[in-house]
Amino acid sequence: MKIFVDTEFTDLTKDNKLISIALVCENGKSFYAELTDTYSIRDCSDFVKAEVLPKLIGGDYRCTFAQCSRDLVHWIHSLEGYDDILAMDAIRWDMPHVESLIGHDWPETLRRREAYKFMIPYKTEELLQQEFNFKPHNALHDAMLMKLAYKLGFTCEI
Repeated sequence: MKIFVDTEFTDLTKDNKLISIALVCENGKSFYAELTDTYSIRDCSDFVKAEVLPKLIGGDYRCTFAQCSRDLVHWIHSLEGYDDILAMDAIRWDMPHVESLIGHDWPETLRRREAYKFMIPYKTEELLQQEFNFKPHNALHDAMLMKLAYKLGFTCEI
């Protein structure tokens, strides 16, 4: 089963800091968390301050890195799948955060050394965002959009 992943982070540098993460399975199950202890506002680029932070959901989704790590590993184990693969459109940016959160508890059911890499054509992404009221640069909405685009056949493997 494919598990669509998106993260939001402080800026486009190699040492960026995680803000939020979402995973959405082909079967509809999802995981979403917003980190409270990994970054500060001053770490964020102007783009992130304007386009990412205002779209955070807050409430029960807010948690520490340790809580998120524990909950994510538990959630993946609860999927009861086998040979699950992470699906990402920005593996270079997303995978380091996933690996950091999962750490040494990598589930046997989840492929570790490979991911399904794909892209959504820009115009298709824009149309789906409008039609389904997805907010771009919200990790949960972006992961849901990836799943939908894949299901509708609007993605291509890279």
